Amino acid sequence: MIEAGFPIASRGDLEAVKKVALEVRTVPIAALARARKKMSPPRLRRSSLPQRHVCTFSSQPSDLHLRVKLKMTREQALEAIGSMIRYGRLHVGEVEFSAEDAGRTDIDFLCEYATWPWTAGATVLNLPDTVGYAVPEEYGAMFTKVRESLGDAQGSR
Repeated sequence: MIEAGFPIASRGDLEAVKKVALEVRTVPIAALARARKKMSPPRLRRSSLPQRHVCTFSSQPSDLHLRVKLKMTREQALEAIGSMIRYGRLHVGEVEFSAEDAGRTDIDFLCEYATWPWTAGATVLNLPDTVGYAVPEEYGAMFTKVRESLGDAQGSR
């Protein structure tokens, strides 16, 4: 997959994503969108972009990002994620959810957090270690734990 850009960032990004999506036909093309309705698929829809995939992200789920960047509780974050994924699925066939800063997130909350986009219809779940916090063994263990917590749900898409 090629994440071609962040169309809401600038007119240039919007045009670049459109051009890549129109010209590249051999791999899936994604556009990045914040997990906020005012900044995501409608902007892409208005652009006449033949999108097949949108990658929505949020500065969650670490408590630091929730408290400082978003001024949200964990519960508010979970509801916002579910709402955004359902909204995205109305406009594109594939919705990827990326949880910025997953590497610094409490593992039990991360497991709960991962089920929200999945049950809301996300087709891809991305858990990046945005700032390089985890060592490889910890990062691998994080994925193992999250996959175990998803159980049978992970095989449904």
